[in-house]
Amino acid sequence: DPHVEGTRYIDAPRGKLRFDSTAAPDIGQGAIVADVLSRTTQDHPYEISSYTRDFPDRWFEAGCSWLSRNSFRPSPDGIVPTLGTHAAVMAAIAALTTPGDYIVFEHLTYSQISRSAGLIGRRTALVTSDDEGLDPEDFERVCAQKHPKMMFLMPTAKNPTLVTLSATRREAIARVAREYNVILIEDDLYGDLTDDPTPLLAEYAPERTIVAGGLSKSVAAGVRGGWLACPPAYRHRIRVAHKMLTGGLPFLLAEVCSRLVLSGQASEMRNRSIVEINTRIA
Repeated sequence: DPHVEGTRYIDAPRGKLRFDSTAAPDIGQGAIVADVLSRTTQDHPYEISSYTRDFPDRWFEAGCSWLSRNSFRPSPDGIVPTLGTHAAVMAAIAALTTPGDYIVFEHLTYSQISRSAGLIGRRTALVTSDDEGLDPEDFERVCAQKHPKMMFLMPTAKNPTLVTLSATRREAIARVAREYNVILIEDDLYGDLTDDPTPLLAEYAPERTIVAGGLSKSVAAGVRGGWLACPPAYRHRIRVAHKMLTGGLPFLLAEVCSRLVLSGQASEMRNRSIVEINTRIA
């Protein structure tokens, strides 16, 4: 069948809606990205033929813009541009923990992160959740018993349950993390597809929360655009770890992603993706 690539249909079969991918739906990204790619190659021939050693300020500005949500506004000196959100989270884990350290995950979570953490020698400690999300009391029990260095969580529209943590729970989680000196990784990848007004976890514990996000779920998964916002003291270590893990950030992809964000095209594509997703839900 010419319409099947591997085990997946390229186009949904007639009368069907696609529920087999978490990537942003196809809402005409190809033509927009092609135009930005073309202009980037014309404007930056030297940078494309070289390794990227110095990041331009606009890449950090794009990260600030994309990760800002509700009243959360990260500063440019805490931004690390990355090769997607997964790489952002793994760079933070690699930089700020050591082999043998425990990292807390919920029983139901984005399992690729816990598996990747295991690959680099980190151990998993599991915390329970209920209908309202992660249980702060059980988090405290895990902290007292296993002394984890870090916790990974998705406070808004968690994959795979879609639960959003209340402000009360976020406050309690921040308190426990502060008491036991646990670094929090807040994956907000799905949060930017919602209109949830709850303050980000980073607003309750700014000194220890790393916010990660990117373009894969709401704009285009194929461009691997990502950023993280962290306390400035962590930034250099995370940036070095990201380079060591990934081999470095390609100029072409980082520049295309920053242009999409700073021009407003990424927000426009996100809005179109949200309309399409809501149509599927309905």
